[in-house]
Amino acid sequence: MLLPVCDYRELGGRLISQAKKVTIDTVGDIYPQHYYTYHQDVDSLSRILSLIKTPPGFLLFSGHDNNGLYIQVGIIGHENYVRDGKPDIEKLVYGRKWRIDADTPTTEIVQTTLLAVQKVREHEVRELLSWTDPENGIRTTPFSCHQDINLLTMRFAKGKTKSTSNTDETELKKVIGQLRLAGREVKLSQIIKLGSGRLLVDLTLGTAPNGKDSLPDLGHTPIGLVLQQCDVSHFMHELMEQIIHLSNKYCQENFSFCGVKRFSREHDPRQIADMSMRSRPYKKHMADKSFSETFERVNADIDRNRAPYI
Repeated sequence: MLLPVCDYRELGGRLISQAKKVTIDTVGDIYPQHYYTYHQDVDSLSRILSLIKTPPGFLLFSGHDNNGLYIQVGIIGHENYVRDGKPDIEKLVYGRKWRIDADTPTTEIVQTTLLAVQKVREHEVRELLSWTDPENGIRTTPFSCHQDINLLTMRFAKGKTKSTSNTDETELKKVIGQLRLAGREVKLSQIIKLGSGRLLVDLTLGTAPNGKDSLPDLGHTPIGLVLQQCDVSHFMHELMEQIIHLSNKYCQENFSFCGVKRFSREHDPRQIADMSMRSRPYKKHMADKSFSETFERVNADIDRNRAPYI
């Protein structure tokens, strides 16, 4: 099997003086990441991003401005809000810029990129769970990130903000019928009492409207929630959390570096732990006093440079 080529020296890394190699089965002799210092620029950042594959519809950008290096995620999709009956066309939307310090290790840049992808998708997903007010028939998105923070702060400061507490199952079923996820109906399959006031709520989703599916990864996947109490507010928050969890998992399973799904749940955490342990034979390596002093000095410099100015 041909192993992917990933040389930290081409991805912003520079070996520290007298760096030691480690030998790992199926991998061979390598210099582990912690024996490098990192000096990222736009070119190295671009090379790192070029080795990353994201879920369909995502684009990765890197750049440099007056505030330094950054990565940015773009997502191609449909507008979540239909206005004035205008055609629903696809467009490219940009997420926030994620700042990258020049001394950021390659591994941390890959991790930051996954987090950026997850957060861009979460931003969109939060706008796809809607609730219809039964009194006026208006559909809203209470979990959208575009809520007015000042308005909500003033409202919440006045006290009680929950409409219901410890409701019965009838009320819970009504609210479920008022929800839509990406236009799909949210359907109740069953409610099972677990004891201690807890409930297992099993949900499924209806078909996507007009054949447009903003969340293809969910499909007809059942959504199971364990509620600590029969409470509408608690239910809606738990539902949103589970949707975000499934979205994050989708990103993990469709995110790869050098062709490998680094964050996939296919990988046994014990094997990852074993690789980490074997790449850090510090007792052996630090017996070299000259190298030990260099290694400690490099780490001290990194810690000092990362400390905030107060």
